[in-house]
Amino acid sequence: MKSGSYNKLPSLLKNDNLIIIPDLQRDYCWGNIKPEGDSKTLAHTFCSEFVEVAKTAKVFSELSYGIIYTYEYPETFFYLSDGQQRLSTLYLIIGVLNSYLDDERLKELLVSKNNQPRLKYEVRTSTDYFINDLVRNVFLSKGSKVLKNIKKASWFRKEFTFDPSVNSMKS
Repeated sequence: MKSGSYNKLPSLLKNDNLIIIPDLQRDYCWGNIKPEGDSKTLAHTFCSEFVEVAKTAKVFSELSYGIIYTYEYPETFFYLSDGQQRLSTLYLIIGVLNSYLDDERLKELLVSKNNQPRLKYEVRTSTDYFINDLVRNVFLSKGSKVLKNIKKASWFRKEFTFDPSVNSMKS
């Protein structure tokens, strides 16, 4: 990827590229914010609007995910400086979509060539473990039925219950 240029999401999520959420970032929190007088979360609104735009898009890969700021060090390790909430949400959407699809067309966006989840959380170890387990046990294994109650999945650890990012991702 070229610094300071327009890049499409597939150009970031390819080959051995990993997206690192550094420990200076706040927790993922889009799933918990509810507007006053409304039962819909910010994430729900974002996802609903994203789906509506995707329905009318002629070329899905051209959809913009807005500006994000990263720095690359070492090569293929992209540390997010800004855009973590959006990028994490898009990653989760891609994962959920992949768990429902009959084919593997989105797998490349979820994991690197060596089958590692592309999203790595330095914020909290339990968040990183959760993403790894979620990708392997739900997104890649087509476990869409687990999505309705992740807390009951055999791989769900008790420590996940205390992680604010994991709670937002579940929401």
